[in-house]
Amino acid sequence: MIYRISALLLPLLVLGCSKTASRPADNVAFLEVSVTSGLPGTEKVPAEFVEEDAVVSLSVRALDRNAEPIAVNGPLSVRIRPGRIVDPDGEVETVAACPGSTSGRPDAPYEIDMVNGEWSGDVSYRYAFGPTRVWLTDDHGTDERDASYVTGVSDTLWYSKPTLGQMQKTDDPETNPLEREFVEVRTDDREVIVTALSSAGFWVTDTVDDPGNYAQLFVYTFNAPEEIVVGDRLSTLSGGNQEYLQSTQFSFPDYEPADDGSWDVPDAQVIDDNTLCDDNAMEKFEGALLRAEDVLIPSGFGTDTSDEDYSDYLEYGQWPVEWPDGNCTLYLYTATTMPEFLPTDWSGETLEFVQGMATQVWDKWVLTVRGSEDLPSELTESIGQTDAAALPSTSSHVH
Repeated sequence: MIYRISALLLPLLVLGCSKTASRPADNVAFLEVSVTSGLPGTEKVPAEFVEEDAVVSLSVRALDRNAEPIAVNGPLSVRIRPGRIVDPDGEVETVAACPGSTSGRPDAPYEIDMVNGEWSGDVSYRYAFGPTRVWLTDDHGTDERDASYVTGVSDTLWYSKPTLGQMQKTDDPETNPLEREFVEVRTDDREVIVTALSSAGFWVTDTVDDPGNYAQLFVYTFNAPEEIVVGDRLSTLSGGNQEYLQSTQFSFPDYEPADDGSWDVPDAQVIDDNTLCDDNAMEKFEGALLRAEDVLIPSGFGTDTSDEDYSDYLEYGQWPVEWPDGNCTLYLYTATTMPEFLPTDWSGETLEFVQGMATQVWDKWVLTVRGSEDLPSELTESIGQTDAAALPSTSSHVH
């Protein structure tokens, strides 16, 4: 099948990154795009989610307003939706704003050159899922002619939805492969289980994957989530994939529990100082229930207002623990779930364990404590015996 898209439709198709312009009669009015290699997958039997580079072979013809070939020269921008283009140097498209705006899609990272109104060749890409199409746009122009802003699209390339682990697998903890995409996660043959609830969302884990495989996610619902409980398996899950303070989360989600009873929730994963000091290792556990053992609250915590950790505690409710011979600091957030607990009463004390749901907040790793079960009993039994005036704010970097 061949797709031709008129220039009149372009403002709706280039996702806010182009301009409108008048075109002379001898300029491009259509781009005819054909896939000359085998199409990957079908709607009923899609190909696997594209984690590594894939290639599609295309041919392009420029046509005038009478749908006749027109012998023009010049560059065409190449994009793919959804997914990321891989340029000839092996660089993967990054997410950025349109020039002069604060949101939207980036300039195309790859261009091809039409000669006499034609081009054929290969386009490489990664992270394609669902119905995918390659887009070619005449948005640059040349010294001889103005840009027509005409776009042509390829036939549909069919791919599977990504699993939670595939969606988040990254070598850069500050981002993820599908950031700023609206993603529907693969759930039909998976075990995507609700592992914890909060006042503004919930956490899920795909238990088909082993722990520490990027297979956990926080789903932000703004208010307390409805119609789900811990242990539910989700039959559908989708949302806007975003990095909030360097933690991946879904916003504006759509989700539905399956009617198949309650499922086991994964046990807490024990981490040590070596793991905590390695952001790439911690990224694999982001959104998971983590446990640290035999840690202490730093001596003197709560006595010096110039101490950055104490200042952050007063503002955000996040307090530090460390291993006695460790090099990195872990933070606990209790201001929402245990608002009367005062960790400053325990500075210098060694704690048998602490645990909570892992979130990255810029350069810090924070465990959101779910309740009294996540702290030693001697700490939780002290609640209500302290001066409420010394309690921190319940505002937080974390949800």
